[in-house]
Amino acid sequence: MNVVCIWEGMVEIKVSMTIRGNQSVFSLSSSPGFGEKIPNSRLIDGYFVKLENVLPYPVAGSNVKDKDRVVVLSVKKQ
Repeated sequence: MNVVCIWEGMVEIKVSMTIRGNQSVFSLSSSPGFGEKIPNSRLIDGYFVKLENVLPYPVAGSNVKDKDRVVVLSVKKQ
C-alpha cells in the first residue's frame, strides 16, 4: 500500500498438517502462477487446503514482525 508496483509480490508459506497420524509438509503461495509455480491449494489425505490471505497487507515504510502476521487458510473435507 502507498507505492506504485509493477508486480504485487508474493507470499510463500510452509504448512505442516497431521491427519490420522500422517504428517504432510508442503508449501503454498499467494501467486501460484509466478516463479517456481508453487500452488495456492493442495489436496492432502482427502482435505482441500487453500491459502486465502496473509494479513496485515503491507504498507510502505512499516515493518510487521512475523509473530504479528496472520495466515488465513480454508480447509474443506472432500
